[in-house]
Amino acid sequence: MEKANFPGFRVCQMVLDGAGVILTASPDASQRLSAPVAEVKGRPLREILAAIEPSWEKLLPENTADWPAEIFLPWAAEGAACSAGLALNILASGAKFVVTTSPALPDAHAMEQSAIADFPRDPASAGQLTLRLLTAESRLQNYLHNFPGVFFSQRPDFSFSYVGPGFPQLTGADPRAMMRSGNRFLSLILAADRQGFLDELEHSGASGGSFSSTYRIRNPQTKGIVYLMDVRTPRHSPGGLLLGYEGVWLDVTRQSIAEARLSRSAWKENLATITSGLIHDFSNVMAGIFSLSELYSSSLEEAHPWKKGMTQIMESSRQARKLVRRIIDLNREQSGAKNYYNLETLITDQLDLMKAVMSRQTKIVTDLTGEELPVYLDDVSFRQTILNLALNSRDAIEKDGVIRIKVRKVGADELIFADSAGSAATTAPRDGVVIEFSDNGCGIPMDYLMRIWEPFFTTKEASKGSGFGLYNAKLFVEQSKGRIAVRSTPGKGTTFSIYLPLADFSESVELEGEEQQLLREEKPRRSVAILSAADASGSDLAQRMREKEWELIFLRKAEALRRYLREAPRCPDLFLTLLCSADNADPFLVKELKAAHPGLTCALVSMGRALDEVPGEELEGMSLALEDNGSPDEIVQRLEAAMDGPALRGQ
Repeated sequence: MEKANFPGFRVCQMVLDGAGVILTASPDASQRLSAPVAEVKGRPLREILAAIEPSWEKLLPENTADWPAEIFLPWAAEGAACSAGLALNILASGAKFVVTTSPALPDAHAMEQSAIADFPRDPASAGQLTLRLLTAESRLQNYLHNFPGVFFSQRPDFSFSYVGPGFPQLTGADPRAMMRSGNRFLSLILAADRQGFLDELEHSGASGGSFSSTYRIRNPQTKGIVYLMDVRTPRHSPGGLLLGYEGVWLDVTRQSIAEARLSRSAWKENLATITSGLIHDFSNVMAGIFSLSELYSSSLEEAHPWKKGMTQIMESSRQARKLVRRIIDLNREQSGAKNYYNLETLITDQLDLMKAVMSRQTKIVTDLTGEELPVYLDDVSFRQTILNLALNSRDAIEKDGVIRIKVRKVGADELIFADSAGSAATTAPRDGVVIEFSDNGCGIPMDYLMRIWEPFFTTKEASKGSGFGLYNAKLFVEQSKGRIAVRSTPGKGTTFSIYLPLADFSESVELEGEEQQLLREEKPRRSVAILSAADASGSDLAQRMREKEWELIFLRKAEALRRYLREAPRCPDLFLTLLCSADNADPFLVKELKAAHPGLTCALVSMGRALDEVPGEELEGMSLALEDNGSPDEIVQRLEAAMDGPALRGQ
């Protein structure tokens, strides 16, 4: 009954002097304020307000200058509190004050204990209440739309009574179907994680407090794997009956995969420490088998029944050493620094590993130019890229699969990608080379072609792919100033095309950032031009030189060496000839090089035969000549000494 006595306050404005006396006021101000006086002019406002509600006198400072800009005066008729009152807005204007009074509701905290029947029923209060409800709802909706997660209310059977906005984008599922069926929600969770989620729910839900769990779902629209952190609080009846859950989902995909990669990286580091010695010992064992088989094979006649078998042992041990070296290169903790390589040599070197990871029925066909194609890149990342493409093709092809690797040179402004997905016709910015990696597998659906470069995107089972293979391949190509594209026909196959610029031997002195430049100024890298008819880029000796942070340029022909020396911005610190058992060095090449570059240090390492068997004219002009029967570390030390100053020729 008392609540109905709430006065009919209406908006009223008045001007007060410095003492708080009303100078002017709105017409009918007394009625607008529900004041118990006929005229308010000439009276102190504090006195009139106290006459309306005695409890307000304590809420108003005696000095009008001390009144805050906003004051709420709650109504309490006959001692009964009411969820409404009178609001004062005070504006100082010189020595005067402009005061606006209006019916108002208290703040949200004061309204927490109020029921709807406690509010006045006058139109002004009802309008304010409606406006505040609409404002609160609008703010809540805005918060829900911008919150990096999805709120939900779930029944005990896992059906939903409420699902916040963002659910379709997060899960790719229609929330309306899950309002009726809890099985729809459970079917989103990967089978490998489903039972773990139910066990966690049973174990943690009994405590009654909030708990969290993480599980994976597959988005049926994007086919990507999403890691969800599910934070929920069970709701129970007073009797302990489970009524449902209130919770929120957070997308923690990046954090989860980053943690998994960090864990694998830590294990990889430990494994590398454990196995590094074993790999080295295995390589030495293979070296012994190779040397003995080569010795016995050379002493046997061609018609001897053991000749073929001994030759096979020799070749197999050679291949085993190469595979061990490839594995070491691919599993280095950090990618190697950029160096000059012959592109087709790098591709040929990877064929052994590609055959190892592919099915025996898969045929690998290469179409190479046979030319020297110098490129300046990180060979570790390049090998990993080729292997990633091979693994991608392996999962796409079936029986009688064929993988083709084609290399072609392109000139500046020549068309390199004509009909690739997501890109218009592309021309080469400079002379370069295009690698086309093709398979005759199942192809890639058009809906996925634009997303295959995204991290975490994969159409494979969660245990078979992380979604980083093609993403890392794209990063490598872009870091090498190249371009990558794909074209695919479902049911017929896929072709990845990689454009890489040909090296002009000025790359090693280009600025690659202030930090790297300062590092080079503090410790310049040694530069070594290596001439070898056989591939030596994966040898133990080359690996030791890379570990010394030497810049290696591998060349197969003397003409390529001459071109490099003509075009390189600076002369290398060392010219190294690796002389295989069946090769002969050019006796005039060293003289020619020293005439053109008097300060050039020249060295020779004889591989497979003694120095005594090397003609003397081939050793003329060499600062150092060695046999490869010493350890790679010892040879590198001798080469370093030769670059630092004169060295005696010898073993």
